[in-house]
Amino acid sequence: ALLADPRPPILRATVMTCALCLSLLVRRRPSTINALCLAAIVLLVAAPPSLFDVGFQLSFTTVTGIVIFVPLITNWRNKIAWRRRGIMIPAMDASDQEELIDLDAHIVSRWHDVVKRNLMQWFCVAGVAWICSAPIIAAGFGRLSPWGWLNSLVAFPLVFAVVVAHPYWQQLKWSGFHRKVNTGLLNTFRAG
Repeated sequence: ALLADPRPPILRATVMTCALCLSLLVRRRPSTINALCLAAIVLLVAAPPSLFDVGFQLSFTTVTGIVIFVPLITNWRNKIAWRRRGIMIPAMDASDQEELIDLDAHIVSRWHDVVKRNLMQWFCVAGVAWICSAPIIAAGFGRLSPWGWLNSLVAFPLVFAVVVAHPYWQQLKWSGFHRKVNTGLLNTFRAG
């Protein structure tokens, strides 16, 4: 937050991160919704007019939607998947337990399920973010892209790769590795 322009989304993320880290430090269970509420209170106390800033509205509405609706959708989807597979869930009665299929048959497809679950989570987050932000974007900018959720799906892996790879690239840069790679590449192109 110190390096970037102190806009509401950056300040929200900073306050939320500090609140979540503080809860872990004092050995309390972190609550994302409480951290989000704290961020809203801090930002509105510091600058009440920011309530009318589109960035504030988009940031808080989108994150609130993701925090509330994605777990609900995920739990609902998991219950349906568990029932299809015959995995016992607490709501099942004794007659349903007789129809349970052997779980050993599903161990083979564990990786398939993990990949599928993560992809579904990714689509869910993108869809919820788009649905929650669509009314504010339409009202604030007078237009709405029906493919906004697809942009999130494309942008997320790129942003994730940059965020994860950047510290490693900096470490390689400081060690002089990039000079060796660049020199090797230049020598290869000169020889060819």
